[in-house]
Amino acid sequence: MADTLAEIYRNTLTSSDFDANGEATIVTTNSSTSHVIKNIQAEDTDANVKVNGTLKVNDFDVVALTGSSSGSEIIAPSSTVKVKTSALPLTYLDYEFSTRTGGTNYKSHTIATANGTTAISEIYDATNSVVDIQATNDRDIYAPFLGSNNYHLIIVQDTNSVTNLYLYDSSGNAITSKTASYEPKWFDGKQYAYFHNGSGAHGIHKVDCYTGNTTVLINNSMSNGGTYPKMFGYKDEYLWFWARYDADTPQVYSFADNNLTSWTNGTANSSVSGENKNWYAVKRSGDRYRLVFLQADNDIRFYDWAKGTVLTSSVTPTTISLSSNTEQLKDFAINVAVIGSRLYYVNGANNIAFIDFEADTPTKGVIGTNDFSGGYGSDIQQVERTPSNSTISGRSGYPNPSLKLRVTGVTST
Repeated sequence: MADTLAEIYRNTLTSSDFDANGEATIVTTNSSTSHVIKNIQAEDTDANVKVNGTLKVNDFDVVALTGSSSGSEIIAPSSTVKVKTSALPLTYLDYEFSTRTGGTNYKSHTIATANGTTAISEIYDATNSVVDIQATNDRDIYAPFLGSNNYHLIIVQDTNSVTNLYLYDSSGNAITSKTASYEPKWFDGKQYAYFHNGSGAHGIHKVDCYTGNTTVLINNSMSNGGTYPKMFGYKDEYLWFWARYDADTPQVYSFADNNLTSWTNGTANSSVSGENKNWYAVKRSGDRYRLVFLQADNDIRFYDWAKGTVLTSSVTPTTISLSSNTEQLKDFAINVAVIGSRLYYVNGANNIAFIDFEADTPTKGVIGTNDFSGGYGSDIQQVERTPSNSTISGRSGYPNPSLKLRVTGVTST
């Protein structure tokens, strides 16, 4: 039996080397060959999307491949060595913003992501066709082509009593409508719309925008719907709401716990500001949230919130002043979009702008270069979509993460 000090493996692993389970086989030994690994050098080639692999010997984790390491690991005869990662194959997700330019047309601005990282910040299309939906109001939550049935959602709201929801099929027929006054509504940006019924047996209802079915999520006790009802949320995590601003203690529903708790210590008008404004929730790292309301075109305010937080009138919201046409909202009464810690909106220059709330001091920016003015107001709503394989292959700009890997040691044959 001969021992040789040499490279056991040296190559660059790309996405095509990994199977659907995120595994790439790099070394196999026959019945008479063994190795002793002494040193490993590993280098991710993409700073934004890293492979972050793990070396596995016969399906046992040995070492994380995030840099250089040394030691001894025996690879016996008839063994298999793999690199395992959860980063590959890449997970592709699009966020589409839409604004209606006419009864049967809308503009779209798509942010294409890979593994949660923005790969293409603007894919613009001004020629989209859709069934005729005439409904409009101060604030329109508009989401076309939802699910395999290609249903079209619109929620039209004023600042007070009008809170109408319609779900249309591809022929323009309203298959679902919820038009009771003072029933606050919210769409999660993917599949479900929610509302709190304003009279009778109170509760949160869920509308499946892929099927048109409505179910009761949870029952609760509140006053009948009245002045300035509100609902806003963060997908699959929380719904914040109140049925009447001067009669109810605002509640928050936890999807994880399936329960309701109060998030203020009194009625909305006695505990928080902005009770007659449009509210949104953005998520920061560490399961922290900022509850944002749009005070004016040049004035956005927010409260910091985490699970268990109870706001009181002594807590003053933080104000963000927007000082230029590129920073200011085109109209603070229209709908804006949320992705993660960012709030997106149409600015005074008719481009897509954002405020990122991740840092203690929010940052601002513009990602759109095309005109995004609409025919019914410049409302935008994020819609989460999974692009097809053909769509992905037809785009340029996606990351191509890879792992440079060198394994050295002793080989015995």
